[in-house]
Amino acid sequence: NAQFAFGVAECLLELARIHSRNGDISNAISQFHEAAAHFEKAADLVKSGECLSLLSDICYNIGNYDQALDSRLQALHYAKQSNNPVLICEYLNKVGEVYKALGDYKKAIENHTQSLLIAETLHDKALLSKTNYYIGNCYNWWDKLDKAFKYLDCSLQIADELNSPELQVKPTGSLAILFTKMKEFDKAGEY
Repeated sequence: NAQFAFGVAECLLELARIHSRNGDISNAISQFHEAAAHFEKAADLVKSGECLSLLSDICYNIGNYDQALDSRLQALHYAKQSNNPVLICEYLNKVGEVYKALGDYKKAIENHTQSLLIAETLHDKALLSKTNYYIGNCYNWWDKLDKAFKYLDCSLQIADELNSPELQVKPTGSLAILFTKMKEFDKAGEY
């Protein structure tokens, strides 16, 4: 009644998170949409993008890649409008992951590469490790193994430098797959 769009949006966002945790996907999707609209009314594009990103994660996880892509592209649009380079990187990587799932490796790598360029200017090593992983993983799925190795190895080196098991696990697993594809089973086993 008070026309407090931000407060309504916060409530809807929390309800959406609760529905999502409880596995009520339909209500979660609906409430993430509503929360995003209310945050947009309140002129908070970052929070609106966050809602759309969470919505896209649900859609991605249930295999609704078209809706996931639409939501991630809108979240990316909001991040660009808010001029937040970390969010732009994050959302470019999320858009890239949908394109990878759709089998459009070229578009996936284009998005991840844009993210990498921004991450390099930020000197954010964790983001550099993640983004190199995403690019390498796309090339791995695309069976361009030499290029995949370059990025996966770079990702792992940065993760090792940061001593971050969380960042080390994905490139390590992808390198094991890469060497298995190359029939270099001893190296695959090492990873």
